[in-house]
Amino acid sequence: MNLIEKSKNFILSLDEKTFKKYSYIIIAIILVLVGLILYRHYSKIGKLKKELQTINRSREEAQIILTKDVQVKKQKKIVDEILEKGKNFKIVQYFDSTTNALRLSNNVKDKKVSVNELENLRTKEYSEVKLDATLTAIDTKQLVELLNEFEKNERIYTKNLEIIKSNKVPALDVNITIATLQPKTEEVEFAE
Repeated sequence: MNLIEKSKNFILSLDEKTFKKYSYIIIAIILVLVGLILYRHYSKIGKLKKELQTINRSREEAQIILTKDVQVKKQKKIVDEILEKGKNFKIVQYFDSTTNALRLSNNVKDKKVSVNELENLRTKEYSEVKLDATLTAIDTKQLVELLNEFEKNERIYTKNLEIIKSNKVPALDVNITIATLQPKTEEVEFAE
């Protein structure tokens, strides 16, 4: 109580000019303090908004990655089922039987098989068996039938197709690469 009483007596003893001066100083101090508090508050809110946006972006990226992971797992399951169905699949035998069925075996001039490690696959459980073949003097209908047969077989995929106009008119020369996946645990065989 003593402090309040002293403050009251001090204020009452001031003349009007000094009282206004002290009042302005006190109001200025209060305004500066309120301004500092508001600045700190809004700068903190700004930082928190930026952090929230960063967290949201990261969350969205994580959601995309998780969605892709689910899709990859589904695709891997499908690939595993396809590979399980055709355990004895030989790409060379398949190519030979398809070209024989389409009466293109005489047009096959060159074929070679290679095995590649697929470094971009996350699981690294598969090897890619590729067959590069050159067919000469075939017409467009024969090429379309051949590609259609390849498309029907879910075990293989066409990796590369190069069509060149043949010297024998009207005919085409075709360089084609087909491939399949095989589990790495399997011994890769190229049955001729």
